This record gives sequence, C-alpha cells and structure tokens, in this order.
Amino acid sequence: SIVLDCPRVLPININDQANVFKKRDLSVLDISKEETFTTLEKVLVEVSSMFPSPYIHIGFDEVDYRCWDAHKTFVEWKKSKGFSNEDVISYFFSRMFMILDKLGKTPIVWQDLYEILGEKLPKSTIIQTWKCWAGSETYGQHIGHYLANRATKEGYRVVQSTCMYLDWDSQWTDIYGHGPRGKNDLLLGGEVALWTERIDFTNFDCRLWPRSSAIADTLWNPRILNGNSLEKMSDSLLNH
Repeated sequence: SIVLDCPRVLPININDQANVFKKRDLSVLDISKEETFTTLEKVLVEVSSMFPSPYIHIGFDEVDYRCWDAHKTFVEWKKSKGFSNEDVISYFFSRMFMILDKLGKTPIVWQDLYEILGEKLPKSTIIQTWKCWAGSETYGQHIGHYLANRATKEGYRVVQSTCMYLDWDSQWTDIYGHGPRGKNDLLLGGEVALWTERIDFTNFDCRLWPRSSAIADTLWNPRILNGNSLEKMSDSLLNH
C-alpha cells in the first residue's frame, strides 16, 4: 500500500474520537516508497490527459504529522535520510513539481505549504489561501489575507479562498467584511469552496446561495468593499 497504516500505530486520542473527520485525516502517503511516486505520476498523467487546463491543484493542507513520527519503518527511513518532517515535505513536493513540469502543468497548492517552505517554493507555484482566522498580531485579522499579500510581494501568484468556505457557518452579510483587499496583478482571483461533509440535497441550496453571490460581488466589484453601507451592498447583490 502507498498509504501508511496510521490508525493502527497511533495511540487512541479522545479529541480524534470526538471529530468524525479525523479518521480520514489520519491517512497519509508513505513517501518512503518509490511505489508511491510511480502511482502518483500515473494519476497526474491521467488527470493531465483529461483536463486541458495548464494548472493542476496538488493540495497539501492539514497534514497530520503524528503518523510520520510513530510509524516504525517510516521513522527509520527519515533517520536514514537525516530528514525532519519539513524535509519530508520538501522532498515530496520537489518530486511532484518535477512530474508536473514534465507534463507542462503549473502547480497550485494550499497556503499551508507556503507557510512551511516559504520562498523555497518555485516562483511558478500558485498559492491558494484559505484561512479565515487570526493567528497572531503578525498575521492581523485573517491569516489568509496576510499571506496572500506577503506571497504576491515575493513574486508568487495567488488565488484567494480566504473566508470563502461555505461549509463554515456565516451569513451573506459577513462576506463583505472578509473580502480581499487591494488590487494586485499577481492576485488572480478567488474561488468559493463548498466542502460537503455536512451538506446533502436538503441544505445544498441554502449553503450555496446567497453567500456565493456575495463573494462574486466582492470579486467582480471590489469597490463595494470601500465603506459602503449594508443597504448599498444589498442593492449591489440584488442587481446581479
């Protein structure tokens, strides 16, 4: 298998048991195996053949390192390479980037990878930000907006999904307080994300609308964010 047997090697954690999504999150790739990269290359080749877009999103967010620190054979592999977990991540993505380069595709990654590797990432990488909370005084109100601004200053292109997650509990009026600020040629746009762990046919429409319309309004009409009243924002939304 190219996936480590994490649930078997990790001790029982009460917080994990309380989170219905954690069991899935504990599954991580076994990067020590060459078979893993062979399989992933086959997947990326197939994806590349199916979609003509010059971009492929290769993910990386919320990786749980505990398995890498607990799985005996993986720990031994890390030690033989002299790798930290950050080194493991750098090693994995350097190989992914080589595969995508061979396919003529530009990688998109979540901001988590940028937070770890920073300017070690190739400048061709597109960073997608998403975190809608404050992490420290350094980050300010939203980590995602701060990192989007920093990344563009360092020459990276950015896609914003900060505060655009519709599985989170929010109102359409909240969107106008969270929209991307400023204009930058390296800020390519935004993407609404509707993750479906808590969504089915009974609540799909009310989760999607009108918040996605409000997000589109802030992206297409950024001036709406500049000190306008809620009444004007409502009129703008209805006009679309």
